[in-house]
Amino acid sequence: SLKIIITNVGKTINTFFPEYAPVISADGQMMVFTSRRPVTEKEIKKNKKSMENVYLSFYDGKKKKWIEAKRLSDSINQPFRHNSAIALSNDGQRMLLYRDDENGNGDIWESILRGENWSEPVKLPEPINSDVHESSASISPDGKTIYFCSNRNGGIGGRDIWFCRQDNNGKWDQAQNLGSTVNTTEDEEGIFIHPDGK
Repeated sequence: SLKIIITNVGKTINTFFPEYAPVISADGQMMVFTSRRPVTEKEIKKNKKSMENVYLSFYDGKKKKWIEAKRLSDSINQPFRHNSAIALSNDGQRMLLYRDDENGNGDIWESILRGENWSEPVKLPEPINSDVHESSASISPDGKTIYFCSNRNGGIGGRDIWFCRQDNNGKWDQAQNLGSTVNTTEDEEGIFIHPDGK
């Protein structure tokens, strides 16, 4: 049997409000996560939870703890929208985000790390995004495949896991359902592809 110890990461990450969906870089030094903590002056004054926002923290190896998390800029955290980090590429240079739209559906967006700043997110094209709901996602180690959840037609259940491969010209092939070995008649969510690709 294994002895498992669960330890709270502490107040530099966690607050009284919900924190969830942590994504850690392959080298273990960077964490992006989603929080509902107050952001605006009105929310802070009323101690009211905010929309979903993306926060970033780095691991201090000497102190063996995560440093104080910082909210990313408005280019990542679009005001009046739910914004959530859902994946990092192996090299930590690409971040996939979930962002909802006016109709309550969500799409997957991508931001690139340029120096120390994340770029303005760009909505991933069809066939990854569609006119229904796309949520969590994960990037393969070579960056050429994106696995994602969608409730589009042609699936096995509600939200299924699908994938798209990118060709050498940068074009995404048609989305393929992972099939019944992974998907069920229920909802699948929270995809993660390990850095070793297995």
